[in-house]
Amino acid sequence: MSIITTGRSLNLFSTFESMFHCLLHGSSNLHSADGSVSFAFVPPNTYLFWWDLFAFQGILGVGNEKWMAIRKFEQKGLMESTSSFGSFSFYEYASPSKVVLWLASIFSGIILCVIAYTSTAILSSLLFKGYGKLSSAEKIEWNNRGFSTFHALFVSSASFYLVILSDVFIANSHDDIVINKSSRLSDTVLGISIGYFLTDLAMILWNFPALGGLEYVLHHGLSIGSITLSLLSGQVHIYILMVLFSESTTPFVNLRWYLDIAGLKSSKLYIWNGIALFFGWLVARIFLFMFLFYHIWTHLVEVKEVFLFGFYTLIMVPSVLAVLNIFWFWKIAKGMVKTLTKAKHKGA
Repeated sequence: MSIITTGRSLNLFSTFESMFHCLLHGSSNLHSADGSVSFAFVPPNTYLFWWDLFAFQGILGVGNEKWMAIRKFEQKGLMESTSSFGSFSFYEYASPSKVVLWLASIFSGIILCVIAYTSTAILSSLLFKGYGKLSSAEKIEWNNRGFSTFHALFVSSASFYLVILSDVFIANSHDDIVINKSSRLSDTVLGISIGYFLTDLAMILWNFPALGGLEYVLHHGLSIGSITLSLLSGQVHIYILMVLFSESTTPFVNLRWYLDIAGLKSSKLYIWNGIALFFGWLVARIFLFMFLFYHIWTHLVEVKEVFLFGFYTLIMVPSVLAVLNIFWFWKIAKGMVKTLTKAKHKGA
């Protein structure tokens, strides 16, 4: 983006306001409210939905009359556009029923995590004798992995159903292009996942770094942000669900930890679980991400209908997650080789 300013003096509010409207609407030449500064922009053109979502009327101190004029100007589409990217208005998409569904789903996700955490503690104390001997920190992680396993089973099953078995994302169904396809069920799944990631992130930060280091904070933060954008815009649900399907490897990760803490690292179950984790990770977190990027590339014309910030998020977040997945895959591969080597020597 290039910015050229001319003028004698700067009024902070009018300057910022003009720049912000350039970013919003793609105008190539704008003047500040007092006429003292002019701008020449080569900006991305999109309705940044954060303008709608956080109602900058209050933050910027825009008067009601001026605010209504801006909204009317936007709704009539009088702002000229030269960008090939789509646009998004939160006010136009978020009906009251949708907002209620979103909030209920997120809250349900949090409540389900609490129930799963408590149930894991109760059942483990009854069924596993060694649970009582665990330290306080180990019990917290034990129970935490209980609700992460529950979420993984739920979200991977729901994602598989929505993307593969249902007709939500089938071409030529429901008329919309693939990146605009969604349903009440996909909204619900995304909302529950946000609730899970919020709960798990809160526990990670509260017990930091016992439940995971900065890479887990990064993973959860990016997940919450991208899922929220998709939920609020109704776009790219198919890609979010593809990424959420990768949670199908989590039960294997958790079982590996459970067996380790129970002193069963030399058991056949530990070995076979490690092998299953290796191949499951290869399919769900390596090959699937390769397919996701391929799908984005082959549907780029449709993908560019996503509002600009959402487009860049769609490119950036899976890329970062892919790097994390490769890093973790390398560690899993090393662990599997080490375990198989020990088992081979023991058998000999």
